[in-house]
Amino acid sequence: MSDLVTDPFDVPASDSDEDLLTWAQRTGQTLYHPTSTCAIGSAVDPELRVVDASVFPSVTRGNTNAPVIMAAERPPT
Repeated sequence: MSDLVTDPFDVPASDSDEDLLTWAQRTGQTLYHPTSTCAIGSAVDPELRVVDASVFPSVTRGNTNAPVIMAAERPPT
């Protein structure tokens, strides 16, 4: 079994609130998708001919790729 490589787990030093917070701040990451930052009239026209996630009325819960593609493929009204 000498070919087996094991990586040490990065875990909090203890279950104390201070250690858990320190560990979370050191190892945690966010997934940031800027959306809902512009009014529709200021960034694009009402038909969304220029499509950008900033015009969504609320922040999507996941990746913005699919919602932006759906808005881009929406036929003009």
